This record gives sequence, structure tokens and C-alpha cells, in this order.
Amino acid sequence: METNKIFGIGFHKTGTTSLHQALKMLGYHAIHGDPRFGPPYGDEGRTLLTYIRRGDYRLPTIEQYDAFTDNPYFSIWRELDQTFPNSKFILTVRDEEAWLRSCLNYYRNRRIRPMRAWMFGEYADPASSQAAQQAWLAAYRRHNQDIITHFENRPHDLLILNLVQGEGWEKLCSFLDRPIPGQPFPFTNSFQAKQQMNRKKNILLSRLKTKIKGGIYKTLDRVINRKTFFFISHPKSGRTWLAIALGKIMEDRFHIPHHAVIKPYQYLQLNQPAIPRIIFSHIWSRKLLSQQNYFTPKGKRIFFLARDPRDVVVSYYHQMTMRKQKFEGTISEFMRNEQRGIYKVIRYMNYFAERQAQFHSFYLIRYEEMHADLSKVLGQICQQMGIEVSSEHIHAAVEWSQFDNMQERERGGFYTQKIRELNPRDIENVNTFKVRKGKIGSYREELSAEDIAFLDQTITDHLHPLFDFYKNT
Repeated sequence: METNKIFGIGFHKTGTTSLHQALKMLGYHAIHGDPRFGPPYGDEGRTLLTYIRRGDYRLPTIEQYDAFTDNPYFSIWRELDQTFPNSKFILTVRDEEAWLRSCLNYYRNRRIRPMRAWMFGEYADPASSQAAQQAWLAAYRRHNQDIITHFENRPHDLLILNLVQGEGWEKLCSFLDRPIPGQPFPFTNSFQAKQQMNRKKNILLSRLKTKIKGGIYKTLDRVINRKTFFFISHPKSGRTWLAIALGKIMEDRFHIPHHAVIKPYQYLQLNQPAIPRIIFSHIWSRKLLSQQNYFTPKGKRIFFLARDPRDVVVSYYHQMTMRKQKFEGTISEFMRNEQRGIYKVIRYMNYFAERQAQFHSFYLIRYEEMHADLSKVLGQICQQMGIEVSSEHIHAAVEWSQFDNMQERERGGFYTQKIRELNPRDIENVNTFKVRKGKIGSYREELSAEDIAFLDQTITDHLHPLFDFYKNT
């Protein structure tokens, strides 16, 4: 009788690589998937599918190894339980929404291999449609529930392990009756590692470009005595909306492309002193939060755009998960994350509030006031910058920057060539749009009472008095 085989039967992207490494560290002869039958020997999974389709679950790898993770083992767990009695089964799980996002990140634009086609059929590409994503979620739920039901009277044969929540050696070693190693649990995330490497490369290139272009601009501005105005905001505070509205005013007033406000470095020919330099920026938020003074206040003319931090953190969550796909986890986890959540938003706002007296000028703009009367806010901004505009200019800008109009242009690919960062990642999913909801207080629709109470208390305790209007709202 076959005994003591260990099968990891959690779906891919649930921590199977980490589990594989942990089993190896515990001394098991472990295999992840079946690389023997991948390239160059043949298409991955094709040989194993031949065994499975004819009902032979004594796969070639089973005789050679004693611990198994990933495909095809999790997809034939029931048959393996029958064929190899007295084995141990480990079900790795995670939040289903985070799991789906991870699958979308991993499988987007990848060739569909036979094993995945066998499992999901016409929905083998999870990024192909909303229907495909729902099919993957349904399969994930059904898989986990079937396993839990199957083993409900055999608790010693099944371990449910959530590595994303930090479970590791203690539960695993207790289940396998092995001593806990003297090394940390091998949590791995190759997607984040690759993103971190690409991010470092992009930051270096961006710094070089900015230094060259910035030097040209500073020289030009000194020669023609042009004023520069910085519009500063934390991400998801309404920067795009305001930039598009001001861009329309600049287009109608000075006959320059409206997107020159958002992409100013493309327009070095703007050598008229009457045209101010307008720079929209989140001003190196990562550097500010490292508590190093990279942004020198002296001489800067600042318009600071503020929005209710509750709305900011919810909108930022959707951007980081659906649009940029740089965070995997629930909205409750995100808002409590020190580097991305409400604490980051508050630190950013406080940084500029504490230094407002050091700037040449500091003018506060509220997102909520833009909603109430955009015409009034645009008129005040133009007055502060010394730009003479007519009521017709203001009215045209308000119409141009109406939420529905902006979203329709984004959906129609209007910005494809000029401002690519305003294009949606998935035209069928509004949460991947740059212009998403544009509502005040929408956080109440998405957060639990507990999460709202946490945000309210954190804002009350830590937000600078300059923004007291966001406390106890």
C-alpha cells in the first residue's frame, strides 16, 4: 500500500511555490508541477494529460517523488486520494479577489497550454472577458468547498493553509509531525520581485529624463521671466479632472494643445512669458514618505489639491489593484498598509500642510469644492496665476471636463496617442479606468462599518488642522 505521499492541492497562485520550497526545506523529495515534460521535451502537461485522460493516475513523477504541488496534482486530488491512501493533503487558500487578480497578472498574454485548456475550456484565458473571470472564481470556490466537504470526517488528512495571512511553519510542521526549521518560512512572490526590479530601472530612467528636461526648462524660464506653478496632490485626489479642465482653458486662451498641461515637457516652444508653466505632480511621494526633504519649498508657488482621505484611499486601492496591479489583498488590508493606505495619505497631506509658510505662495483647492462649483474654482485659480480668462473659457472647460465626457473619451481611446496613462487597462471594467466614479463619499458604498470607524478615528488623531473639515464628517 502506498503511504505518506504529500499532495499540495491548492489552486495555482495560492502560495504553491512557497509550499514547495518549504517541503524541500523539511527534507522531502518535492516537485512543483512537472518540469520533466515541459520544453524542450514537449508541451507542458501534454504527456500528463495522456495519463489522466485514460484514467491512469500513477503519473511518472509519483514513483520518483514524495511531495507534490501545483498542476496537475491539485486538479486530480480526488483520484489521488483513492489511488494513494494514507496520504496527506495540503490546501493552500487566499482571498478569492486577490487570487483572481494574481491570476490575471500572471496569465495575461501568456500562451494557453494544454493543461489550462483542459481545466477551463473556452475560459482558459482569465483576462479575455468578465465571463472568464467569473468562471475562474466559480472553479476556485467549487474546488475549495469540494475538498473541505470531502475531508470533513478526516481532519488529520487535510491541512488548510493561508500563507498570505502569514501562516507557515507552525501549522505545517504540526500537520506533518516535523520539527520547525531554524530558518524563516520561504514566502515567495516572483511577480512582485519582477515588478520591483522593473520599478527600479524605470525610476533611474525617469530621473535622468527629468534632470535633462528640467534643466532646459529652468534655463528657458529664467530668460523669459516666466512663473511656474506646481499643482500638488496625493494620487486619486482629482488631479486628472483639474488638469483636463485647465488644459482646455489653456487651449482656448493661448491656442496650445490641451494636453500640454499634463505633458508639459513636450512643449519647449512655449516661450511666451504670458503663458505660465503649469506642473501637475504627486511630487515624488515615495521620497517624501521616507522622511527625507527632497522637495525644497523655497520659492515654489503651490496649489495643493486635497480630497477626503477616505475617498482617496478607496480610489487608490482600485488603482493599485485593478489599474496598476501592484497590490494583492482586500481593501481592509490595503487601507491599513503602512506604505500605501490611510497612513501614507495622511503623511503626504501633512507634509505640505506643515510647510505651507515656507512656500512663495500656498493655495488650497478642495476636490469637494470643485464638485460644488467648478466654474468658481477655475476662476479663482486663473486669478491666482494672473491669467485673464472669459466666462466663455470657463464654461467650455467645465463642459469639457464633465465626468461623463471624460469617461467617454477614455473609453473611446481619445487619449491613446497623446496621454497614454489616461487609457483604461480593461475597457469592460470601469475600475481600471483613470476616470472611475468621481463621487463624493463613495467610500460608504464599499467599506464596512468597522473600516469606516477605523478611518474616521485615524483621520481625527493624525490629520493636520489645515484639513479639519475632513474630521468627523
